[in-house]
Amino acid sequence: MLKSIDVIVPSFRVQKEYILPIIQLIRPEGVTVRFYIIVDNPAISINEELLQAVDNNEVYLIINEKNLGASLTRNKGIDSGSGDWILFLDDDIKIEPNLLCIYQDAINRNPEEIGFIGLVSLPPADSAFTKATMASGSADIFSIASVKDSYTWGATANIAIKREALGPIRFNEAYPKGGGGEDVDFFLRFRARNNFKNLKTLAEAQVWHPWWNNGEPNFKRSYRYGNGAAFLMHLHPQYTRYDFPTTPESLFFLLIGLAVSGLFFPEYLDTIGIAIPGVILIEAIASYFYLRRSYRKPSIAMIYYSATMKIYYDSGVLFKNLSQGFWTGLFRHFNYSGIRKKNHFIQFNRYKLVKLILFVVLVICLIW
Repeated sequence: MLKSIDVIVPSFRVQKEYILPIIQLIRPEGVTVRFYIIVDNPAISINEELLQAVDNNEVYLIINEKNLGASLTRNKGIDSGSGDWILFLDDDIKIEPNLLCIYQDAINRNPEEIGFIGLVSLPPADSAFTKATMASGSADIFSIASVKDSYTWGATANIAIKREALGPIRFNEAYPKGGGGEDVDFFLRFRARNNFKNLKTLAEAQVWHPWWNNGEPNFKRSYRYGNGAAFLMHLHPQYTRYDFPTTPESLFFLLIGLAVSGLFFPEYLDTIGIAIPGVILIEAIASYFYLRRSYRKPSIAMIYYSATMKIYYDSGVLFKNLSQGFWTGLFRHFNYSGIRKKNHFIQFNRYKLVKLILFVVLVICLIW
């Protein structure tokens, strides 16, 4: 039976319209609920109404002395409480008042479970950028509770875990401060500690998350996620496989080839110079066919955003691998499902097949 739960909300913005509904959630009967709002912005001015809600008994407001980032801020929340269960929520979600009651019911009915992944719903994709984001699969984890009975990991926007199952596991501060990969790493280790048991999904525990940056084009998030993926491949090599060079990897080696040709083989300069824009064009064409899985007639803008997001993500992987000396991360792909497959080599899909065919065509054209 659920006796106590800690609700942990890391926040940089501390916006009243989001935080107040969280700390005003209905408390399930017989359950001790404590809210830990961990503020990762020491310079912020806290709203007076929020300050009045802090009683240091049920609601705690902890302000970091300096910006610690997503991982260390969540760790501070974990270590501040002692509840039997921990519920992680984002600081910008809309929420139904009975969310805790839904989790309580699920925990009481399934005492053997180590955690529950709630549903995080995004607004409808109504622009070229948001459509490209949805088609890319980068937001799939938010809706995983609606398509799977259980899964390896979940978004920390809405997920509950048993403290007893957690033990000494904490978020790794090596990942980007703004977030990216640290949640995957955390739950892979959490799952491994519990005999690789998946977390049960709970679609009825639903929250609503806005589009990042109000849905406006922004590629920093893709790059940051790529940085995180490089750390994931380094720390969890058992979940990686060999793959074709990404577009940034291809461009990186072409640029090296360009420099070497300029010094020793000038007759190849034109060929390499043509290959560079050719590789970028291949990415755009492959993105078109990839988008066709979700949209019958993807627009030029959607193709541009899709290809650019992919390039930023893969650039984040490449530059982090190079800067950290993670050489084994080159030509590798991380398996986010957390399944260790015997076949660690390339797995084809439409996107890769199109890229391979076009690359062969490019090579033939350059040779001729």
